[in-house]
Amino acid sequence: MKHKKLICLLLSLIFCFAMVPMTAMAAEAPEGVWTDYAADSFESGTGTQTDPYVIATAEQLAKLAVDVNSGVANVSHSDEYFVLSDNIDLSAHRWRPIGDGAADRSFHAFQGHFDGQNHTITGLYVDESIETAKDGLPYNAGLFGNVANSCPVATITDTIVNLHLKGVYVKGGGDCGTAGALAGTTLNSGTRVANCTVENGTVTGESSDGNNYAGTGGLVGYTSYTHFVNCTADVAVSSTGGWVGGFAGNAFGNSFTNCHAYGDVEGEWSVGGFAGCFLYGYVDRSVHPYKTVPFATSCSASGNVTAHDWNAGGFVGYVEALNTNEIPGEMIITSCSAYGDVTSDVSAWDARAGGFAGTVWDDPTTVGNCHAAGKVTASNDVAGGFIGYLGGGDNGDFSNCSYNKEANDGLNAIGGASEGAANPDTIVPTTSDMSRDNACKATYGGHKPEKVAAKAATCTADGWNEHYVCSHCGICVDNEGALAEIPTTSALGHDFGDWVVTKEPTADKAGYQTRTCSRCGAEEVERIPATGEVKPTEPTEPEKPTTPADPSIPIPVERPEDGGSPAEPSEPAPDEPGTVVTPPETGKVSFAPVLLLAAAAVAVVVLRKKDAE
Repeated sequence: MKHKKLICLLLSLIFCFAMVPMTAMAAEAPEGVWTDYAADSFESGTGTQTDPYVIATAEQLAKLAVDVNSGVANVSHSDEYFVLSDNIDLSAHRWRPIGDGAADRSFHAFQGHFDGQNHTITGLYVDESIETAKDGLPYNAGLFGNVANSCPVATITDTIVNLHLKGVYVKGGGDCGTAGALAGTTLNSGTRVANCTVENGTVTGESSDGNNYAGTGGLVGYTSYTHFVNCTADVAVSSTGGWVGGFAGNAFGNSFTNCHAYGDVEGEWSVGGFAGCFLYGYVDRSVHPYKTVPFATSCSASGNVTAHDWNAGGFVGYVEALNTNEIPGEMIITSCSAYGDVTSDVSAWDARAGGFAGTVWDDPTTVGNCHAAGKVTASNDVAGGFIGYLGGGDNGDFSNCSYNKEANDGLNAIGGASEGAANPDTIVPTTSDMSRDNACKATYGGHKPEKVAAKAATCTADGWNEHYVCSHCGICVDNEGALAEIPTTSALGHDFGDWVVTKEPTADKAGYQTRTCSRCGAEEVERIPATGEVKPTEPTEPEKPTTPADPSIPIPVERPEDGGSPAEPSEPAPDEPGTVVTPPETGKVSFAPVLLLAAAAVAVVVLRKKDAE
């Protein structure tokens, strides 16, 4: 009896387990923190430029975090050099950023030089909200929490270069905590980040009331006076606060050259496909290292943008030069493009949503050879195909710019403007393909053709012949990069054979007939009405009493292979026209429930054997 109860319980548990979708068994956050597993020393090196510290393992990388976060001057590695000698997997434990300083306490920052040597770090898992919960302070999240250049202001130095991140989960901590896959925050003039990429994963900012002024971005959360070159971010970015961007959340006095963001972006306010906010601030042209470099040039954003408040832009959410007598500023954006769609669902006030920028404020601002290819959707009419809102008087020059008029029928280039603000007519409306063509040529110098193999048309779907598409913007081009049409072939339609009566109609019941497509096997079923003819039936003799069957003699079961009739399919609805039934495609089969049931069967046999013994 005891074994029987165990059998019943086992079968019940296995049945319940087998019914649980496999997607519900998602991986949880890793156990432990990498700083508790730090190595005692680096692989080799003395930290000089000619003999850098070599990092070969996750434990050695964790040592760098421990050293920097200690706050001890002689072990914080200021102005020292590091190289990565191998790929590193960080998935075993939660990562604490290198430079974990938070507001209202001692600031810890990486102030050295890190060369990834084109190696890849995978499995980065950062959740600084855990640390915030411990002491109530906001923490910056990323592989690096805080990065600051230790060199003189007018000197540009390689700070983080040639490093790739793949498969990341990054979450900032607290209302003012920044979040970026590579770094939460980069500071100080002269900091240079070059040839760094991040792909696959998510970056998340948090705010209790929607007023996060810190910044959340795919590569970096908040950045000031940092020079970014040849960097990309391809992750989903979201925040319950503001200053949210696919590449950078909040950018103050920076320079971006040939940098690209590909992920979708969602936030409250000042949300952009590339950056949430561009602010230039104080610039002393005589000593500033970027005196000849535009704020952003040859950069792009490809993801869709969603803002639940105002200032939403396909490239940047909010732009301000901060030009005053006390603070002379300038904003220069050239050869940049936005491909994604923009949505703002705010209804209490102006949406200020634009295909390229949400709001452009203050002069002088120069926007040249920039293009927006996406569709703009807003809850009110303060939205434009290129810029949502112009404010603050004369906003400088807009030249050789375009937006997708085809996708934004009813929208002007500029959605709204303050009194006295210029409303330039140099922003040209164009078609969807032409807007992408303009954008690609401006940002990349032209299309990059990529061959697409031919696909045969089917009965129900169109096909296409071999052709080329641009790997940057996705439109059809020829092998030399000129615009072209996709050579499509129309769907073939079904090739049905003759009707075959599957069930004969009777006087009071309808029958049906089917026909089959010779190409794909789809079936069409058609109803045959009842005949309405009732044939007289001959009287039958009363049935004789039957003798009880002998239990020792098996009763034959009539099967189709023995000449019997298979079960009839259900009848079509009386008024239903012919229905095409397509054979199901072969899908992936999960063997987990099968294996579990097999294990249960073995367990039952074993337990029954034990009962017999």
